Amino acid sequence: MKSYYLLKEKQGFLINVERKKVKNYNIRILPDKKINCSVPIDCSDEDISKFLKEKENWIFKHNIKQVKLQSIQNKNILKQGGCVKILGHSYIVNIKNAKQNNIELNDKEIIFYIKNSSCNLEKKYKEFSRIEMKSLYQNILDKYYPIIRKHGKIKPTINIRKMKQCWGTSNPENNTITINEYLYMAPIYCIEYVILHEITHFLYPFHNKSFYNFISVHMPDWQDRKKKLNIEFNV
Repeated sequence: MKSYYLLKEKQGFLINVERKKVKNYNIRILPDKKINCSVPIDCSDEDISKFLKEKENWIFKHNIKQVKLQSIQNKNILKQGGCVKILGHSYIVNIKNAKQNNIELNDKEIIFYIKNSSCNLEKKYKEFSRIEMKSLYQNILDKYYPIIRKHGKIKPTINIRKMKQCWGTSNPENNTITINEYLYMAPIYCIEYVILHEITHFLYPFHNKSFYNFISVHMPDWQDRKKKLNIEFNV
């Protein structure tokens, strides 16, 4: 294995390159600003350097985005008087003793009713939010699905998971889209943009002119929504 070091805009990135029995160059960005790159066995040092130089902007952009996305989890403080962000709004955490565990949401507070002090608030909140976001994301998908249904596409299944590099991904082969669980913190109109973006990939795999023209037809203000999402989380 050989290491390379990229320096861009005063940000340093360590890249570990390993020659393997692969046909193509592959880059995997890690949470600690390191990047693993696998290359064909017969690839020369010169070819590797050239490839990394060509990918320098891409590496910089995605590495910074990953670090910022990771920091989003710190926006929720699950303790008495803490704060939880849901759909663009902030709620004060209020913990109350109760005979049964439950979570309620009002205009200003998210109330955790717990039976004992050993209750895992993070686990309870995750259970609560997963149910809520699953319902919301499905409703948004139902709203925008007719746009691709008329092109003969079957309604995809929505998966939700914690992701470090993106808000959503699409997999037309498995007929699924996966949404980052942290997107639940964003306003609904931003979530709508992400879901429309992902189902558009069922028609246009790449981010080309046709892809963005299609989105513009069905969501003329998509750029404003994307900008709001980026500002909301500084990514």
